Amino acid sequence: AYPTPLHPSGALLLGDVAHARDRALLAALGVTHVVNVAEHRTNTGRAFYRGHATVRAYLGVAAEDHVNYPLLGKHFEKIRRFVDAALRGTDDSFHDSSDSDDDDYDPNADTPNSLSDLSTPPLSLLLASPAPSPPSPSSRGRRSARPPRVLVHCVAGVNRSAAVAAALLAAGAGVGVREAVLAVARAVPYPVLRNAGFVAQLREWERERE
Repeated sequence: AYPTPLHPSGALLLGDVAHARDRALLAALGVTHVVNVAEHRTNTGRAFYRGHATVRAYLGVAAEDHVNYPLLGKHFEKIRRFVDAALRGTDDSFHDSSDSDDDDYDPNADTPNSLSDLSTPPLSLLLASPAPSPPSPSSRGRRSARPPRVLVHCVAGVNRSAAVAAALLAAGAGVGVREAVLAVARAVPYPVLRNAGFVAQLREWERERE
């Protein structure tokens, strides 16, 4: 059933805002961390998850779904650090979306911003993490005892969060962008990455990592 894990480890999920707002579903899936790539377009946020049975940390960024929007250059490094800390078990906090100011975004620009300043060390624990098991009766209420599981979402789960999830998967699983995009496409029951600008950014990001 969607959302499904993007990797056999079970540590990374891709979804949409309906999944992100379904508190019972998040608990059933064992989601511990939420990354919202469209915070300004969704009715969730840090306060929404406070006191949740399993979610213990949240990061929101305000990305636009436009062909020339510099999604990876503007937001990916912050998201990568958050997910890396989540999988290492070192981040149990609720983050402000301090990079949501888009005053420097020009929707009429010809090309996305350069990605040359990105650093993407492997998220090794994405491969090493065991698939989360349903919480046992003795562990309920002890959120820190749950294995990390990250839900990445935007509004529809088609472009913004799909591009971010593909980049996370490529960085963490050591696969190429094409393989990562195919894994994302297999996990979602409808076409993803229809934003050609985001696809071009993924290709550029891969070239700059070589």
